[in-house]
Amino acid sequence: MVREHMQKIMFLVLGFVAIACVLKYNIVETSGLRFEKIINKKRPLYKKEVSAQEVADLLQLWPKFRQADFSKDVGLSYSTEPVYMTLSWQMKKWFIYNLWDANRFFYVQQRVVSILRYLEVERSANAVINQLKHRRDRLGDDLLLRRQHKQLTKNNFTKDELNAVKEYEKELRQMFQENPA
Repeated sequence: MVREHMQKIMFLVLGFVAIACVLKYNIVETSGLRFEKIINKKRPLYKKEVSAQEVADLLQLWPKFRQADFSKDVGLSYSTEPVYMTLSWQMKKWFIYNLWDANRFFYVQQRVVSILRYLEVERSANAVINQLKHRRDRLGDDLLLRRQHKQLTKNNFTKDELNAVKEYEKELRQMFQENPA
């Protein structure tokens, strides 16, 4: 009799565990689908340029991304194929719950890193231009000066993008130094 009673209790416990697992799965999947709908609404708004809001969001999310221990997958941002197709399901879920499109996340990250590098080149070019201006006054040679000015105009970034990255430049540099891209 005790044995039959124990079997019934075990059966009930297993039933509750099974129901709890199904409910948890449904809740997780339902919220995941809701978040995916939010992400899908953003997609048509994506442009080549990154917005100031995306730069600010990346600044907040990048450390969390690194803490989630997806560091082995960081190289995906330099892939030529759509990133989302190569992600693990855990990483896909992480992006969904953080309301980011994985492809856009890595695009923004790459673009911000490129802008940071451009800002370094821009500062160096401006220093050279200043030196050349002094030299031009003595030698009257404008060729090198024109080349440096031309070099500065060769970028694919908008003023808004440059300003957005400049606004957070110190924090971004520190973040990528601590958590390399």
